[in-house]
Formats: sequence, structure tokens, C-alpha cells
Amino acid sequence: MSVPSRARTARIRLNLDCLEDRTTPTVGISDNLSPFVPDRVLVELSSPAAATSVAASALTNGLKSLGGNAYLVTLNPGVTVGQAITIFSGAKGVLFAEPDYVLRQQIIPNDPNFGTQWSLNNTGQSGGTPRADISAPPAWDSARGTGGTIVAVIDTGVEYTHPDLAANIWTNTREIPGDGIDNDGNG
Repeated sequence: MSVPSRARTARIRLNLDCLEDRTTPTVGISDNLSPFVPDRVLVELSSPAAATSVAASALTNGLKSLGGNAYLVTLNPGVTVGQAITIFSGAKGVLFAEPDYVLRQQIIPNDPNFGTQWSLNNTGQSGGTPRADISAPPAWDSARGTGGTIVAVIDTGVEYTHPDLAANIWTNTREIPGDGIDNDGNG
């Protein structure tokens, strides 16, 4: 007579990441119709002395130091950014001239595994279909929540001591752990 062997249950350790707590602001070009300010350019000069000639230019309505040899040039009415860049780029003492691009902060997680999570932001990585995702980055740019929403995950278990989860695990303070009684009366 053979004795049946005990079935072994495979245990899978889930790897969960809380992306809200792993964010580093990044900067990206604005989605505005005009990606730069229409009456300003940025210039870098070879020396502070070159600022005098830029300030005296017929194109310039104002000059503001940004530190070092970088300056924000406000243009006179009717002068386009393209005209100013062309003229300033050829001027003595100007290392470069460029538009004053409109930038905005974007919240993109600095989670080292973010690039593999195609469902959040699919760029075609791993042979996937670009944009077949939930468009999480634009949503995070709009709102990231307050932490007041409780989300329940029904699973075989959660590693509640995981560094990404430990500070966010909800505990029902109206229940006494382990006493087997429905202390808060919610069934």
C-alpha cells in the first residue's frame, strides 16, 4: 500500500513597487502651441563685457543676468526670436543664442524598473506596441493623490514590510489583531 505524498504548494514572492514614493521631478518641453517665449532669447557671452554690446543692440528691450555669462534678453516689439538668434549668433562675444523654451515639471518615477512596466508607459520597449498603456506619466503630471484613498488588493499575500509598502499599509485601528472578534462590528 502506497502512501500518497503531500502536494507541495509553490510560493511565489511578489515584487511590488509603490511608484508615488519613488518620483523625481524631471523637466520637459511644454505642450503649449509655442514651445518658446515669443519675445525673449537666452544668450551666453564670452565675458561680462560683451553684455554692454548686447544691451545696446536695436533688438534688445532689456537684459537680465542669469548668473555666470548667461543672460535673458527681452526683445523689442516686432523682433522675432528667429531674427534675434540669427543676429546675436554672429555677434562678437556671443557664444550662443537660443530660444527661451517653455519648460514644465513632469513627474516620472525614478524606479529602476519603471522602463519595464510597459502597462504604465509603453514606448515599444521589449517589442511592445507604443502607447498601448494607461498613460500614467500624464496622469501623474496632473495629480498624484493625497494618500487619503484606501485601495484594497485581494491577493494571496502582501509583503507589508517591503520598503515601498511599509509606510503605506493601512491598518484597521478599530480591530484588535488576533483576538478573532469583529471589534468594529463591520462583519
